[in-house]
Amino acid sequence: MQVRLSHTQGRLEATRRALISTQRTLQTKVTDLTSTLAKLDAVTKSLSSRTSERDSLAGALQTARLYAANVAAELAAAQGSVTAQSGFIQKETTCLQGVQQAVNQISVGDRDGAIASLRAVSDACQAAAHPPPASANYSSAPTRVVYPFDFPDPYVLRSGSTYYGYATNSGLGNVQIIRSTNLVRWEPVGNALPALPSWASPDFTWAPSVLRVGSSYVMYYTVHSASTGLECISSAISNSPAGPFTDDSQAALVCQIERGGSIDPSPFVNTTGAFLLWKSEGTNGEGNRIWSQQIGPTGRTLIGPAVEVLAPTQAWEGGVVEGPSMVQLDGSLLLFFSGNAWASSRYAVGYATCAGPLGPCRPAQANPVLRSTGSMAGPGGQEFFTDTGGAVWMAFHAYAVPNVGPPNSRLLHLDRVNMSGGAPVMTPG
Repeated sequence: MQVRLSHTQGRLEATRRALISTQRTLQTKVTDLTSTLAKLDAVTKSLSSRTSERDSLAGALQTARLYAANVAAELAAAQGSVTAQSGFIQKETTCLQGVQQAVNQISVGDRDGAIASLRAVSDACQAAAHPPPASANYSSAPTRVVYPFDFPDPYVLRSGSTYYGYATNSGLGNVQIIRSTNLVRWEPVGNALPALPSWASPDFTWAPSVLRVGSSYVMYYTVHSASTGLECISSAISNSPAGPFTDDSQAALVCQIERGGSIDPSPFVNTTGAFLLWKSEGTNGEGNRIWSQQIGPTGRTLIGPAVEVLAPTQAWEGGVVEGPSMVQLDGSLLLFFSGNAWASSRYAVGYATCAGPLGPCRPAQANPVLRSTGSMAGPGGQEFFTDTGGAVWMAFHAYAVPNVGPPNSRLLHLDRVNMSGGAPVMTPG
């Protein structure tokens, strides 16, 4: 972190020196042209009786004036561009200093202090996540990134007019939680799950999701089982979407030991009930699968049989289907999923059409519908929510090119989702 901070400060100083040099060069041009214009004005006046020469010099004078205006515009553009770059580097410096402070606070157990430090530099880090254009004439595409810190496997829940985001464990705790009232500016809240159940290993929690059940909120998450060594799914409960959530379970909610474990829980609710979707890891030559099962009345039990709804069948998946999430769009029930290697730019998002929450589901031929593009690499971990106006959004994570793969951050992105021609279309928010 200190090396990166020193490097950033060096870039800031180099940019300032470049600005001074550019200003001096262009100012010299302006000075020379101003002198030339004065001389041409004097000559034009002295030749007022010689029409042809006067007209010729007047034309030259006009040309010189236009050139001087272009040089002045070039100077202004250069100043604006370098100033923007300087401002960006300064914000990046502020961000890195704040993150370094948070890391130091976490190392001594001061999580509340770390949260405060991240809140203080959140705006600077968000600005630093989007470098300014190199040219004043450059027009950037809409950005998907809405939170500048590592936030993998995101799940967004709306409670009234407030949105809560949950993500895989980080230095802030077992389950990260952030909050927003406008989907643009997010602030860290802290650790949604302060303690793990006795049967779980510490520091292995990811892919949380939250379902409101009556006046309570049930969190489903992946955790490592100390006795089996496998990833399993557990549940925790809270009376507030902001937590803290409590898991007093004595065993996993779902743990398909014969299938190598279970991960990536995601709830779905429609008029027929509530359902939990997840992925089995696969073992003994059997690949991974996606499953669905009905959720019981309390939200912390499952009823009826678990049904396999999807297996890897398409080349782009690389033998992997995971991160299931179901959504109803314009009368179509769609199962979205991530495929391929999660730590690479090959990771992408596809979907299948389903007859019901328990399937059967048929993958779309147009898959993947969201893949690496531009500065976004390896999108996945998608989940859906509805805003206060009724619009459907997809939350997902992605790396920022060229920083692909661990230990680089996977940033939170938001896309609007609509149906067009019978297929889902994602639009950056």
